[in-house]
Amino acid sequence: MGSDDRGADAVLPSVVCLAGDAIADKDGRPVLVGARCNDCGTLAFPRVAVCSKCMSESFTDEPMPERGRLYSWTTVHVGPARMNKPIVLGYVDLENGVRVFSHLASGGRPLMIDQPVKLAVATVGKEADGRPIETFVFTPAETNQ
Repeated sequence: MGSDDRGADAVLPSVVCLAGDAIADKDGRPVLVGARCNDCGTLAFPRVAVCSKCMSESFTDEPMPERGRLYSWTTVHVGPARMNKPIVLGYVDLENGVRVFSHLASGGRPLMIDQPVKLAVATVGKEADGRPIETFVFTPAETNQ
């Protein structure tokens, strides 16, 4: 991905993207990289090979917004040994209309449907050799931002 108005062009160090791609902007904040169909303008995250609307195979990388609203969420108590439990997962509707499936990190704060959330990076588990598994997550956002 080339440079854009947010200056996103650097890979996030040590971050494992469990779905899709994330890069760092000029301030080191995570930016999700999705795609825009060159034929009909449909947006997608993660990137796709074929447009779900027009079946085109022509896309341009596009940074996704860092804010959205929590559409729905669940807590999983059983999962792979390497993952921290409980695992909190949910769907986030980004400000551009794209719905993203993601880990959530509430920091002990309650989660609510339609709650404003923002993109962050967090440790969601640990590899067998002890290395942390970091990925993008969404966390509750302050409503006045």
